[in-house]
Amino acid sequence: MTWFGGGSRARAPRDGESADQPADQRAPGIAAVSVPGHGSVGVGGDNNGTITVAAPVQVRWPVAVGDSVPAEPSAFQQRTAVRARVDAARERQGTAALTQVLSGGGGVGKTQLAAAYARQALVDGIELVGWINASDPARIAAAYAEGAAQLLLPGVTGEDNEADARRFLRWLASAPVSWLIVLDGIEDVNAVGPWWPPTGRGGNGRCLATTRQRGATVTGAGRVAVDMDTYTGQEAEEYLVSRLTDANAAPEAGAPLGELAAALGRLPLALSHAAAYVINQGISCARYLELLTDERKALADVLPPTADTERYGREVAAALLLSVRAAAMTAPVGLAIPAMTLAAMFDPAGHPDSVWRGGMCAEYLRLWRDERLRKDRPGSSGEPVDADTAWAAMRVLHNYSLIDHDPSAGPRAVRVHALTGRATRENVVDGRELLTLAAGAALMELWPDDLHDQRALTSALIDNAEALAANSGDALWQSGAYALLYRAGMSQVRLGTPEDALAFWRRTAEQSARRLGPGHASVVSARTSLLAALINAGRFDEGIEEAQSVLETLRAADGDRLEESLAVSHSLAALLQHAGRLAEAITLQTEVVADARRALGSDDLLTLNAVNSLGHFLYIAEQPDRALEMAEQVIAACPRPTGNAQTLVLSARNNRAVVLSTGGRIGEAIEELTDIVARRTELLGHEHAETLVSRRNLAMCHGFDGRLHQAERELVQVIRLQKKHLGPQHPDTTASRQRLELIRVKIDSDRARQYPVS
Repeated sequence: MTWFGGGSRARAPRDGESADQPADQRAPGIAAVSVPGHGSVGVGGDNNGTITVAAPVQVRWPVAVGDSVPAEPSAFQQRTAVRARVDAARERQGTAALTQVLSGGGGVGKTQLAAAYARQALVDGIELVGWINASDPARIAAAYAEGAAQLLLPGVTGEDNEADARRFLRWLASAPVSWLIVLDGIEDVNAVGPWWPPTGRGGNGRCLATTRQRGATVTGAGRVAVDMDTYTGQEAEEYLVSRLTDANAAPEAGAPLGELAAALGRLPLALSHAAAYVINQGISCARYLELLTDERKALADVLPPTADTERYGREVAAALLLSVRAAAMTAPVGLAIPAMTLAAMFDPAGHPDSVWRGGMCAEYLRLWRDERLRKDRPGSSGEPVDADTAWAAMRVLHNYSLIDHDPSAGPRAVRVHALTGRATRENVVDGRELLTLAAGAALMELWPDDLHDQRALTSALIDNAEALAANSGDALWQSGAYALLYRAGMSQVRLGTPEDALAFWRRTAEQSARRLGPGHASVVSARTSLLAALINAGRFDEGIEEAQSVLETLRAADGDRLEESLAVSHSLAALLQHAGRLAEAITLQTEVVADARRALGSDDLLTLNAVNSLGHFLYIAEQPDRALEMAEQVIAACPRPTGNAQTLVLSARNNRAVVLSTGGRIGEAIEELTDIVARRTELLGHEHAETLVSRRNLAMCHGFDGRLHQAERELVQVIRLQKKHLGPQHPDTTASRQRLELIRVKIDSDRARQYPVS
């Protein structure tokens, strides 16, 4: 792409000079310079440094200011989408000289993209190209002063950088030649202040800047911000293939390139280091992915400085966290570091920004700051930290591109790049248990009572609970914060996603056993929840083996573990029933009911759950009177149910309605099931497995009452939702299909009687 007119040029000959005379031998003073698009332009100035003409004498074009433009890196990605935003911003500005600020976190490729534009400018014949390290305003002034000297601007002495730099900027404002200035790596946008190139009319000049900062200070005064993020998935994979292939180390067949790119967060800097590591070590992408995801390894092990083959100049972890200290000096002073460590504990895919409005977040920031103050000045403490202060600390991190805060993203509004989070956690030397407790409590503060009205929030909280477990290591279990995981697991079950719930409880059971030991009460609780998940997922044989294993663990454990044994035996009986071993299930469940009544009392919820399940087994065994008796016992024991008791009573009422319907009391059953469906929908959601069971039972009652086509329509809807949430082979889905077949047989039979074949 050509931005400006192009072509190199020298000063035109003055009167008395030959056109063939070399430009550097011509006399200084007023010159006539031929500039495409401008004709012959005079050059000169006065002793005050006021430039009255467009170009100095004896200048060798093109002019390079500052450092050399970085060379194109291996397997360079063109960043088409970002370039489109950069070019669109320039087109909107018309002929005004424009400053575009590439803003984004460490390692996203800001410098490389700016360098691509600078290289293109050289190809296009831009007369002056400046590549300036802008980390310090003094370095900018020095580069400008160097440019003024190269341009031989009047009044330039080389003794006062700032004065010479101002002469350079005044020249840029009216220069008829084309120019591009790149200010790379601005650490403090405010400090650049007077050194921004001019934004006058004319369209000959352009400035590109790169910085990690975001916010209002980046824009204004002719500056337009262009946010940069990581590679897209396609760009990341294309980079890996190209980089490795160029080094004769093409990825192996079936290489997990997408997984590897995702694990690296598609960060260009990290992808470069990772590719170099694979090349240097001669290993496969699959093996490198194993090393990268090994939580025992530090980033410096898998992304070492020796892999900096593109000469980025720093290791990945240092590049990611370069802005932390600057952020810590920004108001609210001293809170950026604890805010960063807290954010790093959450899911890289995003956590709710309401975390930063909660009391636990503010309290953690206060405790962290006071602890640091006491180390410096024993007995001292800082100002209180409230929700507004915590929010401001989070926004500081965003403005320094350490996190990304997008309020429109709902419950995943705050994102921390996976590698940034990892680098941050590796710097946490002490206080990890307090950090984990604070993060867990901050999530618990947000947990909704009505999960289905806030499904997106609940899903985000579940993911963040699991991320906290993974990111905290032993601290989650040592601090007791693992109660958060159990809350998340129960929510996963209630959301009606059996396979997700099964995977969750399988992971949690394995983690808890590894951290706490197999006989720990919390481990048994997790494994009991796993049994329920296995039932919901239709994994009955696997569940029976797991239940028997848990019972063996409890028998071998010290102390009285009766209540835990009863809960596991209850689950085992349900698994036996689902597996078709009904007689064994009834025998075992009868023992569970008797033991529970003796040990816990008749009104205990565990006892009543056992009674309710026994009633269900008896109904299947065609003992409706005993089944009805069991349901009535549960209902009578909980006259005003709440919480878990409410769920239990709805189950008992559902069982009672089914018995009534098969006993010919259709009207009563329809009235009961209509209310149950409404209440389960309100409590669990209209697509929850238990709600769908009651909807199926109600549909069958409509069929028994002669409304066959209504029953057919309702069953079709139920089956569609069960396939979606439970899977086509789930026992509930299979049972609904069987009932639909019965209804359709009845419809066909009635049609045959109505229209007999002659």
